Amino acid sequence: MKRYVKLLPFYLPGLALYLVWFIYPTLTGFYYSLTDWDGLSPSYRFVGLDNYGAVAGDILFHKSFVNNIKFMLTVVILQTVLSLLLALRLSRQSKLNIGLRALFSCRRFCLPYRSVLSGRSSTILRSDC
Repeated sequence: MKRYVKLLPFYLPGLALYLVWFIYPTLTGFYYSLTDWDGLSPSYRFVGLDNYGAVAGDILFHKSFVNNIKFMLTVVILQTVLSLLLALRLSRQSKLNIGLRALFSCRRFCLPYRSVLSGRSSTILRSDC
């Protein structure tokens, strides 16, 4: 247990950021979805799940939801298939594929060295380099 207490200071900043930037907005958004607040007026009243019932009966919501699911599935499937095909193509041992693999990884290896050699540590963040 003492070992975990020593690690606590390292977890707290990440946990605090997670709570502030994700959990709190998610919970407050859910709370406001249970009200009739329009986003501008200072007053609102609690309506419960009536908003969700209204959305469930809306034909525009159904069309949007189905379109988003179709788009998501299409993008995920196409991206996965194309990535696998490219990986299979690059896994072959030919001079062209070896050169392409070197070209793909060159940026990863060359950028830090360019930064060190030029004497600027902010090369990665600056667009004029």
